[in-house]
Amino acid sequence: MKRAWIFVASLWLLLTGSGCGGGGIGIASSDGGPVGSGLSASISGNVTSVAEGTSAADATSGGAAAVPVVQVSIDEVTGSASTTDADGNFELTGDFSGTLTLRFKTAAYAVTEQVDVPAGSTIVLQDLRLAPRTVQMGAVRQLGFLGAVAHTDCAAGSILVDDRRPKANQFMVRLTASTDIVDGSGNALACAAIRTGQQVVVRGTIQLSDQTMVATAMVVGPQATDQVQLTGRIIKNDCTAGVLMMADPAGKSGGQGMSGMSSMPGMAGILERSRLRLSQTTKIADSSGRTLRCQDLNVGDRIEVEGAVNNTNNPGIIDAQTVKRLPA
Repeated sequence: MKRAWIFVASLWLLLTGSGCGGGGIGIASSDGGPVGSGLSASISGNVTSVAEGTSAADATSGGAAAVPVVQVSIDEVTGSASTTDADGNFELTGDFSGTLTLRFKTAAYAVTEQVDVPAGSTIVLQDLRLAPRTVQMGAVRQLGFLGAVAHTDCAAGSILVDDRRPKANQFMVRLTASTDIVDGSGNALACAAIRTGQQVVVRGTIQLSDQTMVATAMVVGPQATDQVQLTGRIIKNDCTAGVLMMADPAGKSGGQGMSGMSSMPGMAGILERSRLRLSQTTKIADSSGRTLRCQDLNVGDRIEVEGAVNNTNNPGIIDAQTVKRLPA
């Protein structure tokens, strides 16, 4: 099966041509297993259709007919499993990294896809369409992770970044003219200012034509935490796990629809679907100030969020400090 890579390999692999088996270029090194980095990673997404025939064109999709329940698990991580909710959303969290096999199991069949997961990363796989032999993914696949610069080639617009596993895997990050490169205080930087060994938070999407990561934002020398404000609509509410998923009203990337935005450097890298983590100290209220519970929030509600992003762990996740439900 064709591999859906979340990142492309190290520069070493690109130069030598090694690791090309299976139709793709893999990660550069391994610490011997998918578990053991000590950093929690998150893989979430949404299944939009499940085909009963042999292709995605034969799918049952959302709308008049609900998408069937799908069990999602990781082959290499024992006990990792989740089921999709009524809207097709799923999430897997845990201490895993490296090349992982995602397994999607329906009542009729199971299908797999491999992804490369940096230690401590947050990955969002959008609009998955399942068929007996394939998994098709939407055009935007988001991720964020903290790593260290191993090599820069500004002329080529590429940076090699080590993740934080005990024996680091290396990932090629592509820069474009629209990549937002800033320091930890939000000051704009040029690629030439980036030095080997510096810590960077990388947020971006996947370029499907060559399966490389394209950075929408890179924060060089990030602060431990950054404050953020944004508005959007709830697309998943799991009060038991203390998790909200939200999307901006227009469904566009690059911060569209996120009013009152934010002192957070590199906010352009938090796109379309944002994951919010709730805690006992999160204050939830309506627009008049009346206190609400998590259970009072519904899918489709428009909310305004203030929170913090911990750049040393799960830099793609927002720890919500306040959540305000806005008028419809």
